[in-house]
Amino acid sequence: MLQTNSLRPATTKRQSLSSSSRHKLWQIPQAYHCSIIGNCLSRKDLRILNKKKLFNFEKGLCDYEVHKALSSEADKRSEQSRALHKYLDNKHKVALKKYSACKQAEEIRKRWEDDLDKGDVAGAFWAIVTHPANEPQLISDVYGECHMMSFDVFSKQLKENRTTQTLQNQVLQLQKQLQDKQQRNDQLLTKTKELQKELQQAKTQIRLDSTLIKNLTKSNDNLKGRFEKLKHIQRQNNQHQQLLVEKQKNKDLISNLISISKDANLKQELFNLAQAKAERLDVLRVTLQRQNKEKQNEINNIKTALIFNKQKRQPCSDCNTYQAPCETCENLYTEKCQGPDLCGKTVLYVGGLHKMIPLYKELIENHGGKFVHHDGGKENSRQLLPKLLGGADAVVCPVDCVSHDACKCVKKICKRYEKPFVMMRSSGLSSLAKGLNNIC
Repeated sequence: MLQTNSLRPATTKRQSLSSSSRHKLWQIPQAYHCSIIGNCLSRKDLRILNKKKLFNFEKGLCDYEVHKALSSEADKRSEQSRALHKYLDNKHKVALKKYSACKQAEEIRKRWEDDLDKGDVAGAFWAIVTHPANEPQLISDVYGECHMMSFDVFSKQLKENRTTQTLQNQVLQLQKQLQDKQQRNDQLLTKTKELQKELQQAKTQIRLDSTLIKNLTKSNDNLKGRFEKLKHIQRQNNQHQQLLVEKQKNKDLISNLISISKDANLKQELFNLAQAKAERLDVLRVTLQRQNKEKQNEINNIKTALIFNKQKRQPCSDCNTYQAPCETCENLYTEKCQGPDLCGKTVLYVGGLHKMIPLYKELIENHGGKFVHHDGGKENSRQLLPKLLGGADAVVCPVDCVSHDACKCVKKICKRYEKPFVMMRSSGLSSLAKGLNNIC
């Protein structure tokens, strides 16, 4: 931590301050200027100052070069340093007004500790280093807190960047899977349409064959009548030869009728097979549509997780914990939603899909909880359940992927020890995200 004995003593050009006057930027020790510019001005502020003609910066300076130039300019008493001082006053006028009520160093320190807990550091730092009642040790302590905080912020930002990149990769992967499923579904739909067309053609052919059968039956009936008539004529006129000819014709017609009947039966069987195949394809299409919908829900849930990672949530002023969203919140599942926070609770997940376990774990830990898993009795012994339940603060269980026996056991133990127990409709991430809202 930087050590200083006091603020810079006044020179002939810098008259000493009265007890009621605030310190000017150029009267503050040079060692603090870098921290003041870095903590009290954002990158946006640096770019605004870079465009001001008063500072006469070269074109194309990066943010660091502007920061370095302003830190150097702050040590001088000039129009530029006065303009910089005024800009800082305007930016942090709320904090200046709040700290102006402090008369003693201890009052300043107490208010600083409150602002540090709330994360309101930038304005507080500027108000303290310019306050007439500050003390060297107080300035040194405040500077040290700000200095160490910058390392914490840098580390946290790197971690959040890695998490965001991981989630974005998962989104791309799920989108590719969804696209493959959609392409396969389109192919099945095209094949279904072709089969339906063939089915319609078969129905048309069957109708034609049915008409032909009716006509042949009618012809056969007519031939039977003629045959009887010829038999009568034969008996009367002894025309045996004509009777034999008619019999042969009748046999040929019967043979033709039998052949047509067999062909019709074969086509009917083909029709039944095509119809059954079309029904199976229709069931498959409905299943694929449902799977596509579930995949889309998974993507929406991960996007929501991305939003929760990017959104800076504010802690509750009463309990200093993060508040979970409720079903009546108008900001639920939007960028303004603060999201649930499990506050370190241990969540036991019973059942579920083996390949989804890393995603369950990541989702629960991203919401501040500890993840414990039991597969519901597939590989893990059921005797482990009471031991795991004893160390859990809450239990979640998907009804579509867990044994009935394990579910009954978990429900009984949770009721006995009055532990939160959430039954989820499915083993997907969206159901888990919704279930966590009932725990927080």
